[in-house]
Amino acid sequence: MILRAPASFYTGYNHCNVQYLEQAGVEIDHILLDELGIHGNGHMMMFEENSDEITGIILEWIEENVGPMEAGVEAN
Repeated sequence: MILRAPASFYTGYNHCNVQYLEQAGVEIDHILLDELGIHGNGHMMMFEENSDEITGIILEWIEENVGPMEAGVEAN
């Protein structure tokens, strides 16, 4: 998963990373925050005021694509 923030310095070329990975046979989700109605975030989105909202998007993706974490098991 590549999560793109609209004000990140990577925004201009994230699509190149996605295309490269796809050409290599990697299944990838390219999530665009601005298409989800979240505007203004930069590359360090986890330090911004709406970091809880960003975390929710990441956790939702993990649960859908990796699976829920088992109770009592700590992540490494």
